[in-house]
Amino acid sequence: MDVINGNVQIEQRPDIKINTAEADLIEIIIVRLGGENQDQKGLVDFLYGLFSGNQEKVLSYIPDSDKPVRQKEVADMLSMISYAEENGIKKGEKKGEKKSENRLGTFMNILLKNKRYSDAEKASEDEEYREELYKEYKL
Repeated sequence: MDVINGNVQIEQRPDIKINTAEADLIEIIIVRLGGENQDQKGLVDFLYGLFSGNQEKVLSYIPDSDKPVRQKEVADMLSMISYAEENGIKKGEKKGEKKSENRLGTFMNILLKNKRYSDAEKASEDEEYREELYKEYKL
């Protein structure tokens, strides 16, 4: 495949039939991590600043002439990332709570069906004992 004046030329081989009108083009992006001595980390350093919420690091990659204009945009972007992260954490916690509730409900149902009332009472108060019983029932 060759690119000539922005047009993609696909090498035709007689054994491979390609309908160029229907072929998808692949875009390749190469991210360079820096030179030999890693003095400049570039994109990776910028992305680290972005995803860690470090506004100062992100702004260090913006030209000084654009900083006053871009500060609000960067702050908004970082607060959106923070919101998405917090929202994801909350969803994960809810999912974990639901899983724990289901585990406990299944556990209590087993104990009650087996008429292990004293074990159910003790397990409700003693976390270590409850964990032992979870292992016993493979929960």
